[in-house]
Amino acid sequence: MPTDLTQQVIQVIATHLHADASKITRETRLEDFGADSLQLVEIIMELEEKFDIEIEMNAGELWDSLRDVGSIVDRISKLAPAKA
Repeated sequence: MPTDLTQQVIQVIATHLHADASKITRETRLEDFGADSLQLVEIIMELEEKFDIEIEMNAGELWDSLRDVGSIVDRISKLAPAKA
């Protein structure tokens, strides 16, 4: 069962990608829903604001290291453990 943090991340991603949240899991790759690097940056910016964190990477680094939901959740949980 997904954690609360995972569910929150999934909801943000689903909203940005106009996708059904029930179809998104930790293993879901953002490109499977047609996401591009700009959309990933927008998703990360919203998550940074939501969790009051900062993920310091350029767009290329984001795309290389945060291509699936699980990697995004893991990064947030490391940066904001008290909020996860």
